[in-house]
Amino acid sequence: MMKPFRVFPIAVLFSLICTAAPLCITGCDDDDSPSTGAHQVGVLVPLTGEVSDLGESIRAAVELAAQEINDQALNTRHRIELTIHDTESLPPTAAYHLNNLYDDGIRLVIGPCTSEEVSLIKSIADQNNMLMISGSATAAGLAVTGDSLMRFVVDDTAQAEALSDKLRQEGISKIAVFYRPDIYGQGLADALAEAFTTAGGSVIAEYSYNRGGDQELFQTQLAELQIVVENEQSAEPADEIGVVVVFFQEGITLLHEADAFETLDTLKWFGTDSLAKNNLLLADSQAAAFAARTGFRCSSMAAFTNDAYTAVEAQLQAQLGKDISVFAMIYYDAVHILSQALEQVGEADVEALKEKIREVVTEYQGATGPFELNNADDRTGPKKFDFWTVTDQDGSYGWSLESTLELSLNEDAGFR
Repeated sequence: MMKPFRVFPIAVLFSLICTAAPLCITGCDDDDSPSTGAHQVGVLVPLTGEVSDLGESIRAAVELAAQEINDQALNTRHRIELTIHDTESLPPTAAYHLNNLYDDGIRLVIGPCTSEEVSLIKSIADQNNMLMISGSATAAGLAVTGDSLMRFVVDDTAQAEALSDKLRQEGISKIAVFYRPDIYGQGLADALAEAFTTAGGSVIAEYSYNRGGDQELFQTQLAELQIVVENEQSAEPADEIGVVVVFFQEGITLLHEADAFETLDTLKWFGTDSLAKNNLLLADSQAAAFAARTGFRCSSMAAFTNDAYTAVEAQLQAQLGKDISVFAMIYYDAVHILSQALEQVGEADVEALKEKIREVVTEYQGATGPFELNNADDRTGPKKFDFWTVTDQDGSYGWSLESTLELSLNEDAGFR
């Protein structure tokens, strides 16, 4: 078996050596080395950095699932032992920790969370017979047949179509797009532009950044957008213009700064699953106020309403004191699905395990199942999306479900 391919810079390596101790859950020895007997599963989750709000919920969800499995285990062989690493929302850090998991003999991995992380580290898993299960890496460019990645989430081709449909329902004929310069942001922005222009709309402006978008850059881009919008409104006053934000938590800074531009305040603003139900946005009163005034609506894979989903969501909300993303619920199910497959085939043969997972998901009765996987081992549906909006709720801001849009008929019960 090949030694892992390593892909992290020296500066990152030095900092990680000082802070890279794993978080071992359910049965780790005092020396933090994995114990024997239980199935060893690595978890790569962003507990810090620009996706930390989601990462906190994912960690709580996978820990809850592991606890449930272990409480019901008949013997050690049926237990799950998680080794959790913080990716810091950075692909090089994710690569560093994936290599560590390999060195520790761990071949099964839940995560990473972001498409950019997955894109960078997938070759490591491919070359070393590892399995990664992501419940939130949605970039369409990650759909590859026969690789190490299984995704329990619908890819962004569907989200782009849903967002395009929503824009047209709102009477939007022109859009400006802010997007992350990575496989997720660029990919979703391109897919949205294709869907929207095919439907008769037009893209009047696009803005991105090299890395680390800041206030000064966003102020410059927003000033440019205000001029573009004013020119468009002067030429075609009847046309409705929307703004779409495909950012992670840097989108909060963008909304905060947009509050200073009167013309932009009159437009309808939209976001994607990377900001839907983000609690840090609510904590920035200026960004939240702007979002509420402009009807900022974010698309996200639709929540389920079956009993299992409701119970787990309520437990996580009580534990964390905040709204829970559907992605966290998918990761909860991922641990249970992996456990069921392991009980039947073990972990020695990754290909046999993947084949068993393909069977398990079609019969799994959990929070977000059952479902099917396509030839790239990506979830096929349902292609149904909730649109969450920021609202003023008696002097504070919160997320409210504004609408739900389904791209195609789906027979499965349990959805809004």
